[in-house]
Amino acid sequence: ENGRVHCDGTLADIARLNINLRCGARVLLELGSFPTPDFESLFQGVAALPWEDYIPKDGEFPVKGWSLNSALHSVPACQAIVKKASAKRLGSAYGCETLPETGSRYQIQFAIVKDVATLYLDTSGEGLYKRGYRARNMGAPLKETLAAALVTLSRYRGKDPFCDPFCGSGTIPIEAALIAKNRAPGLDRSFSAQRAEGFCSRPFGALYRCRLRRRGLPGPAPAAVLDLPRCARRGVDGNCRFPSGKNHERVPPRTTGSFSDGRKGTKSPPKNPPPGS
Repeated sequence: ENGRVHCDGTLADIARLNINLRCGARVLLELGSFPTPDFESLFQGVAALPWEDYIPKDGEFPVKGWSLNSALHSVPACQAIVKKASAKRLGSAYGCETLPETGSRYQIQFAIVKDVATLYLDTSGEGLYKRGYRARNMGAPLKETLAAALVTLSRYRGKDPFCDPFCGSGTIPIEAALIAKNRAPGLDRSFSAQRAEGFCSRPFGALYRCRLRRRGLPGPAPAAVLDLPRCARRGVDGNCRFPSGKNHERVPPRTTGSFSDGRKGTKSPPKNPPPGS
């Protein structure tokens, strides 16, 4: 729905989703939804939510969001109303007029679609495309979540070699190697929910230990690529080969994950060719 996937779960599921999601952008905890024909209804709706259950007295709570096909189309004005209403609720709960906001960050997000507002707390922090293995920015890199989606669409499951003749910084083959090893993409990073007092960090620790024990299992097959990337390959060095050379001189593996172009019997390996090629 509008680029979002809704699901029910527990606090342990927040950890599970953040660590294991390959294609999702971030995990948001939905706190409430209500109609917002005007600013007053937005203020009252936000002020009625139990912010004190998640944000402590010293918590920092910045606000961001977006509006689509709604009477409240000014995003900066909506941000100010959400901030003011949530601050009023927290100030009343903690008995203070001014909140210090010197503690951990609790990112508030709102989405107003067709005059209905939905309020969230961001449990991911940085976007889930930041896996933690990219040592430095190579300039306009393909996002890891998009690369994982391309590999998933190619129906690659790690049973065959994977060939990417235009791998650039290696994002697509690295994501293919992570899939081949059945390795969770979020093992090399942290999440905002781990540092937040309103959440429980124990599920994260348990899942880290569980997934780290499983990461030692060998993948069904290595992922092979046909170019020389310039980025870190943390955790997949043994599953990737990065020879350099001219593409027309390289011999691809016998079988690869592949896309179908819609014609019967025609397939081509997934690749991300450079612009103008």
